Amino acid sequence: MHLQQNVQLAPYTTYGIGGPAKYFVEAKNENEIREALIWAQKNNVPYFILGGGSNLLISDEGYDGLVIHLATKNYIFKKNKLIADAGCDVQTLVAESVKLELDGFQWAAGLPGQLGGAIRGNANCFGGHTEDIVSKVWAATPAGKIKIFNKRQCKFGHKTSIFKQKPQYIILSAQIMFKPGNKKELEERMNYCLNWRKTNQPHKKEGTCGSVFTRVRLSDLPKDFFNKYPETRGAVKGLQRQKFSELGTGYLIDSLGFKGRRIGGAQVSYKHANFIVNTANATAEHILIMNSIIKSRVLDEYGIILEEEVYYLS
Repeated sequence: MHLQQNVQLAPYTTYGIGGPAKYFVEAKNENEIREALIWAQKNNVPYFILGGGSNLLISDEGYDGLVIHLATKNYIFKKNKLIADAGCDVQTLVAESVKLELDGFQWAAGLPGQLGGAIRGNANCFGGHTEDIVSKVWAATPAGKIKIFNKRQCKFGHKTSIFKQKPQYIILSAQIMFKPGNKKELEERMNYCLNWRKTNQPHKKEGTCGSVFTRVRLSDLPKDFFNKYPETRGAVKGLQRQKFSELGTGYLIDSLGFKGRRIGGAQVSYKHANFIVNTANATAEHILIMNSIIKSRVLDEYGIILEEEVYYLS
C-alpha cells in the first residue's frame, strides 16, 4: 500500500471539482483495499471509497481523511456468469457481455462509473436494474474482514442498497448472472441506449457528474398533481417499463426555464435540465447554490421536494 498526502481529487471526478485529500491510496487489488481500511481504523482516520467519480461532488476544501481510490479492474466470464472487481468500468462489462451474447446488462450502455457504484446505488435506466443481475457481492468491513452478501442481503431498493445504507461495508467484487441472448438484438439494444444518451445527455467529459436529482415516483406526487398540471403527463412516457412509474425531473426543471442558466462556472445543461456542467472552473459552492435554487423553485411551483442523487463529500 502506497500512502500519499494532499492529493488533489478534482481529476478523479467527472465534475472536475474538489480540493485535496489529506491521505490518498490508489488500491490496485483487494489486499491493498483491506490494508487501507485497517490503517484508517488503527489511526482513527475517516475514509471514503472513490470509484469512477460520477454522482459525486467534493467540497472545495477537500476531505480531511483517507480517500481509497479503486483501481481494481479484474473480471472473468464463465458461461453465463461474470465475476468482476468493484473498480471495473460498467461500459467495459456491458460491451464484453454483448460480445459473448449474454443478455442482462445492455441497458447500462453509456452509464458512467464503476460496477461498485452501480451496485451501491442500484443503478437503473431503460427498464433495467442492477439488482436484476447481481447474485452475490463480496465486501470488506472496516476491520478488513471479508463478508459475502447474497441478493436478499444486499437489500436493494429504489436507488439504494445495504452498501449505501451502511457505508462501512466496502464492495470488493460481485457475481453477475446473465441469460443467453441473440447477439444482433443485444447489439441493437446496447447501441440504442448509447445513442440515446449521446443525443439527450451531456457527456461526462463535458464536466458533469450525471443526473443531479432522482426521478419522482408517481406515488410520491402531491394529491391531484396531474389534474393541476396535465401537461406533465408527457414526462412519464418511456418510463413505464420501470418497476414503478416515475416523473422525469428534467422536465420539471426545464419548464421553469433553467436550461442554460449559470452561476459562476456551473451551468444547467442545454441538452438535459437535470444535468449541471462545469463550463469553466466551477466550484462546489457554485454547484450547491444552483442545486438549492432549483430545489426551491420546483418546490414553490409544483410542491415537490427533489431528492439529490449526487453524494457530497466534505
